[in-house]
Amino acid sequence: MDDTAITLQKTMDVKDWEKTEISVEIQDAKNHERVRIEFHRVFSEFDSSVELQSDSIDRGTQLIELCLDGLGVEEIQSIGIRQWFAIDRGAISESKLIAKILNIYFDENIATLARKSSMQIKDLAITLELEDSAEPRKKGRLILGAMSKSQWTAHLRYSGTGHLDAKAIAEIVESLPTDFVFVDLDMRFGVTDNTSSLPRSKLAEWASFVKSKQSAIPKQIINDL
Repeated sequence: MDDTAITLQKTMDVKDWEKTEISVEIQDAKNHERVRIEFHRVFSEFDSSVELQSDSIDRGTQLIELCLDGLGVEEIQSIGIRQWFAIDRGAISESKLIAKILNIYFDENIATLARKSSMQIKDLAITLELEDSAEPRKKGRLILGAMSKSQWTAHLRYSGTGHLDAKAIAEIVESLPTDFVFVDLDMRFGVTDNTSSLPRSKLAEWASFVKSKQSAIPKQIINDL
């Protein structure tokens, strides 16, 4: 792990890292990036603007490939790629966002009842569990809803992520609108039992597939709203 961490440090051009007996983490506090290697798991994480989102999967895949090279890994159990998007809807209040989401994703009668109800809807999130009928190893989860600034850090669980200090988190939250639509998309490709595995080549293949899907979903939701 130490040799792999040194390679990562050079590639990411950083000096910060944290190490325990069973893990090592390379952190880039300036660019809000981190890569972590632990027992049976490797992951990369990025916080970036919408303009850079399309590059994050490529960048993360490249860094994970470096980890697999250093660790001599040729087979993997599962691959997961997750993205969060905060979509600004201007001055529209959260209640109006909820009404629009209800109209898009639910029957019109349900949306009308919700608007007329004496019990006001304060919050809404829709969770869809996804599974490919032709390829059961492909699964996912899409969470969509209206969110306020104060809910964002709780949903992303910023606390404890070493590559983001309190100042960086405050800057991210400050840049958010008061009310916005959030999209949380998690797509996974994995084996269905513990006795089989995937060839390492599936990492780049899955990353390319997810990138094409995930970049389109927020755009479509913006258009729908």
